[in-house]
Amino acid sequence: MKQLVSLEIYHIVRELQVLLGGKVSKVYQPDDKEIVIDFHKTGLGKRLLRIIPGLAIYLTTKKRPNPDAQLGFSKLLRKRLTNTRIESITQKDFERIVELKFKSKEGSYILIAEFLPNGTLILCHPDYKIISALEYQKWRDRKLLPNQPYVYPPSKSLNPLDITEEGLSNAIKDMERSSLVKFLAIELSLGGKYSEYLCKEADLDKDSKSLGAEEVYRLSIKLKEMLAAAYPSLKEDDAFLFSGRINSFNDALDEYYGKYIEHEDLQEKETSYNKKLSQLTNILKMQKEQLESAERSLIEDKKKGDLIYSHYHKIKEIMEAIKLARSKKISWQEIATKLKPNGIDVSEGKFGVEL
Repeated sequence: MKQLVSLEIYHIVRELQVLLGGKVSKVYQPDDKEIVIDFHKTGLGKRLLRIIPGLAIYLTTKKRPNPDAQLGFSKLLRKRLTNTRIESITQKDFERIVELKFKSKEGSYILIAEFLPNGTLILCHPDYKIISALEYQKWRDRKLLPNQPYVYPPSKSLNPLDITEEGLSNAIKDMERSSLVKFLAIELSLGGKYSEYLCKEADLDKDSKSLGAEEVYRLSIKLKEMLAAAYPSLKEDDAFLFSGRINSFNDALDEYYGKYIEHEDLQEKETSYNKKLSQLTNILKMQKEQLESAERSLIEDKKKGDLIYSHYHKIKEIMEAIKLARSKKISWQEIATKLKPNGIDVSEGKFGVEL
C-alpha cells in the first residue's frame, strides 16, 4: 500500500474540515495498526475517520469487524474522547503529521497522527504532555513515552505553503548539485511522482541543477496551482488515486485502500477458518482414538465377563471360602498357602483371585 506524502495529507486535511463540530460517538480498533473514530454531526450524519499511522488518514464507508476483546489503546481513546467534539484538524507545517483537537466539558485532548515510517498515534493533554500512544517509541533525541512532553520529529524540509518566489529561487541556488526533481521531492516534501509532474507542467528539465529567474517564476506558478487544486492529480491514466469517477480525494483514498481492507479481511477469515478447521480436525482425531480405545476395552471386558460367567460357581465357592476363612481370623498368608496347590493365587493386602 502507498504511504501518503505531505502534499496528499495537505489535501485530505482540507477535506476533513467537514468534521469540525462533530461529536465522537465511538472509537474502534480493528487491529493493532489502525484506529477508526465514529463521528456524528448534525446535517452531515455519521462519518467514520480511519487513521492508519505511517500510512493514511481519510473518511471511510467500509467498516471492518472488531476483535472480540477491545484493544488497550482504543479502550483509552473511547474513555477519553467519547462525546467530545472535534475543534480542529491541522497538518503540522506541511509535514506528515496531523493533529486533531477534541474538547468537552470534562476536558480537552490532542490526538497526533504521524505518517512517517514507523508512525504512531499519540494522545496528549492540551499542553502536549503524552497520555498514551498506540506504540511507544524511543530515539536518541526523541521519546514517545507516557508523561513525557511530545516532541516533533526533526524537519529539514521547506514549507511550500509559505515559500515565496524569492525564497524558492534562493533554495534552488543552494541545492548543492542535487537535481531539481530531488529538490522538490525531498526539500519541498512533494514526493517523487508529484515532483516529476510539476517539472513537466512548468516545462522544466527535472535533472536541472540550476534555474533562471523566468524558470523559477514558472515553477512557482505551477506549484501554487498544485496546492490550490481541489485534490492532487497527475492528470495521467495511470496516476495514483485519480479517476473520473471520484467526487473527492476522500473517495479516491477510500476506493484505493478499501481494496486492501477487503483483501486483509478475506485473509483474516481464511486464517480463522483454517485455524478452526485444524482445531476441529484435532478434536475429531482425538475422539476417534478414544472411540477405538473404548471399543478395545469393551471387547476385552466382554471376554473377561464371559470367562467369569463360565466359571461362576467355582469362583463363588472360592470367594465364600475366603470370606469364611477371614471371619475365622485366618491370615492372608495361610489362605494363600492352602489355595496355591489348587492353582489359585491370592495377593496379600487385597484379594485377587487368579484362575
